[in-house]
Amino acid sequence: MIAAARESGYPAAMDEAAITDAGGGNWAARYERKFSAPPARLWAALTDGALLGQWLAPGAIELKLGGAVRLAFTSSPSVIDSSVTAIAPGALLEYRWIDKGNDLGSVRFELAADGAGSRLALTHTMPLAARRPSALAAWHLHLELLAAAPGGAPSAWSNDRFQELRGVYAKRLG
Repeated sequence: MIAAARESGYPAAMDEAAITDAGGGNWAARYERKFSAPPARLWAALTDGALLGQWLAPGAIELKLGGAVRLAFTSSPSVIDSSVTAIAPGALLEYRWIDKGNDLGSVRFELAADGAGSRLALTHTMPLAARRPSALAAWHLHLELLAAAPGGAPSAWSNDRFQELRGVYAKRLG
């Protein structure tokens, strides 16, 4: 099991996203998590098609610059069909977040060793128009699911948990 450790240095209560102005009409949500799993195991969860469905969405990522990214969510009608924009195997993966032709920015995963475990930073940079509590809650919940995968019984998407997190982010955004 990839367990996430909570630390007091995270940006806000409940390990909420740090939200910043990314310039150019965009904003960024950044989540930082510490996992007990070593980087190689966490990298596999981020990139292996057999493991992606346990925490994000069934799909495949071609691990090369310009490689195809296709994720078909089971909890929503979203289908991400895009390409890899940056990669350093074992440490960095970035791709566009394009849902049915709508460019919703980029998603960047940065991974580093942290003692016997790993530290993961996920940053989603997206247009200001996409600033919704739903996007923040979805990533938050996906990271909770990642903490349970792989190695144990994969956790299922919880609409109740999603709504709870959406409420937290809606209050925070005002």
